[in-house]
Amino acid sequence: MNFSCANPDCNAEWQHTQHHLYGGGKSISFSATVKLPTSRTAPYPAVIGYVGGSIPISTNVVLITYNNQDIAVDNPHGQGRFYGLYGLANDAGGLIAWAWGASRIIDALELVGSAASKIDVGRIGVTGCSRNGKGALIAEAFNERMKFAIAQEGGSGGPDIVKEDGWFRPSFAQLTGEVDLLPYDHNMLEALVAPRGLLIIENSGIDYLGPQPELMAFTNKFLLGQNDVATDVFKTDEKFNFT
Repeated sequence: MNFSCANPDCNAEWQHTQHHLYGGGKSISFSATVKLPTSRTAPYPAVIGYVGGSIPISTNVVLITYNNQDIAVDNPHGQGRFYGLYGLANDAGGLIAWAWGASRIIDALELVGSAASKIDVGRIGVTGCSRNGKGALIAEAFNERMKFAIAQEGGSGGPDIVKEDGWFRPSFAQLTGEVDLLPYDHNMLEALVAPRGLLIIENSGIDYLGPQPELMAFTNKFLLGQNDVATDVFKTDEKFNFT
């Protein structure tokens, strides 16, 4: 696919980038909002926040607010700007479509250059919460230009294995009720990220948001004799206020 991106004007603390993309005789555009730091010297590191993210972002870091739902909605499959470019029949799921959009933001920053954008494209991370936590993990796993991901409460379909089918390609539905036949598991996503940074923040109050890993680790170590299993577990106050 060939695409071009409009050069953003990055002189203000808050500004918008408009991305124009072309392929197969079609074109789409989408925007992202950029908040520049009020301190520190440019070029700045940056975090792409799915729908702005849900965690405190350092005042020394650029926040790029990315409306991933504009690129692909959760359900039904095939709705969003990604499919407007590639067609409703494209079998990419929502998570990959979101990652595609995040990658186009980095493409735009690379084309513009750090002198104009004030952003260091060699130091970009991504974050999101819940379904967007899944998206953040997928975005980093499939784009080596991202240096870290903070996947908050990603749960099933993210760090954990599966949940809503709209996040995956349509053929995924063929394995409904037969996940033991899947040729992969989501631990492979974490492997794709290595050795870059990854912080997975769980929610211990909701089963599918991921408390199982430490449960299995403790079971394997203390009941099954697997002494090489790591059981150093950090627990938050469960309020996710980062205090």
